[in-house]
Formats: sequence, C-alpha cells, structure tokens
Amino acid sequence: RSAAFQELKTSLLKLMKNPMEKATMEEFDFMSWVESKIQNKTFAEVVRQKADKTDM
Repeated sequence: RSAAFQELKTSLLKLMKNPMEKATMEEFDFMSWVESKIQNKTFAEVVRQKADKTDM
C-alpha cells in the first residue's frame, strides 16, 4: 500500500511542474494527503506539521 502512495506522490510531483496542472493542485493539498497515507497520520497532523515548519 505504501509503495502505491509513493508512486502517486512521484506522479503528483511531476504534475505540479506543469503550470496547467499546478492551479488544480493548489485547490487541495494532495501532497499532504498522500504524505498522511504514507506516514499513517491524519491529514490534519501533516498539514499542521507543514505549517509549523513554515512558521520557523
């Protein structure tokens, strides 16, 4: 299961490089959602951690 989410993460990273896709990707934080699945954490935990890192 984790391997599938890792592959999805790689695909999403590629999509984010495309300006046409980036706008769509900004509507929902897919990267945090995928990361939550990989780390077996809640989406909220991952988003909170991400926000804490940017506040530093």
